[in-house]
Amino acid sequence: LFTRSGMADQPAAWEASRTWVFVVGLLEWADPTMGNFPKEDRQDDELVRVLKNRGVSSDRIQVLQDRQATTDRITSAFQAFVKRPGPEDTLILYYCGHGFNSADHRQTYLASYDSREGQPGVRVGSFLVTLESNFRGKQVFIAADHCCSGGIAESVKALPKSRLSYAVFCSAHVNSGSTGAWTFTENLVHAFGGERFM
Repeated sequence: LFTRSGMADQPAAWEASRTWVFVVGLLEWADPTMGNFPKEDRQDDELVRVLKNRGVSSDRIQVLQDRQATTDRITSAFQAFVKRPGPEDTLILYYCGHGFNSADHRQTYLASYDSREGQPGVRVGSFLVTLESNFRGKQVFIAADHCCSGGIAESVKALPKSRLSYAVFCSAHVNSGSTGAWTFTENLVHAFGGERFM
């Protein structure tokens, strides 16, 4: 799918020129109990760099990191962003940071910068509601690098019949922790970079 031209027998199914990318990367939070991750060699930045190198235009990429990535900002920016692509376009949605399930394990949340007790962050299913309502394109690629990230896959499976094609890649099962390293995102970087072994 992402192989460099000339390395596959068939043309690549992924067209970088028709791709839009929405990235949310959180390595710090306002609530000190959330803990922070080191910012050296951020792989969310590397993923964006690789996508640009593969031909995704800068004006089709939106990145929210750390203090920028509040619950309201993520929600409003995503709602505006998904209205921009055309009917033949693909959208890549990527999130890295903390994720967790509600106490009853019925909902999965992404911990936005201002997450705290009583304000859990962004419910993963809300991204799908926005996509189903506002995205005019054909394909959605979702990559989630956080604990309980499988919640987004479960949400996609629970959708009623959709006109969109989804591909969901998660670093963990819906009820499991992820690594504290960049292992998952590093593999995305290799894949989008066209590394054949991926």
